[in-house]
Amino acid sequence: MRLIQLAPCTDDHHSAALLDNLCLADSCEEVHMRVATVALIAAFLPAAAGATDLIDCTRKGHNPIRIKIDSMRFEGHRLSCINGDFVADMTPCAPNGWWSLSSPTGDAGIYKVVNRWQDYGDHMGGVVHHWATDTGIHFDGGFMGYEGLKDSWSFTIDRITAKGRLSLEGKSAATYDCKRVKTQL
Repeated sequence: MRLIQLAPCTDDHHSAALLDNLCLADSCEEVHMRVATVALIAAFLPAAAGATDLIDCTRKGHNPIRIKIDSMRFEGHRLSCINGDFVADMTPCAPNGWWSLSSPTGDAGIYKVVNRWQDYGDHMGGVVHHWATDTGIHFDGGFMGYEGLKDSWSFTIDRITAKGRLSLEGKSAATYDCKRVKTQL
């Protein structure tokens, strides 16, 4: 096992911005090669590792609910999404702590994200809210109309117990067992 010591670089002709005065190996050339290799690996690691966290929640006799954390982007925001039988006429994705607004007609795609509930007051169509912390993941969705927001559903996962709770308008809440899914491809 070789110990790496920090020492000043003495090769004046090698001057990478962060490595001008630091050498982590036998020569500055070796340091530059190592940094380039690490940068290349870091650039491709999220794609290779499947940067999206997938969570499946199941309940006997019901179709699963799938959550994808940071699975897509919209106008520079990372969106997390939920899919289940209870979702209709909206794109059920939103940035953490924000709301997404779906078009009221057509494919019901997201056309805007807002970080305050006051900012969707003039919206007509689907509204999805999402938050995630160390202890929980939450989504809720509904429709904004002339009479304000009408909540349709909410789903919250307790990350400690791995239990999810689905609440649907006019129905009793249902409990789901949730687990992180490792992708095969």
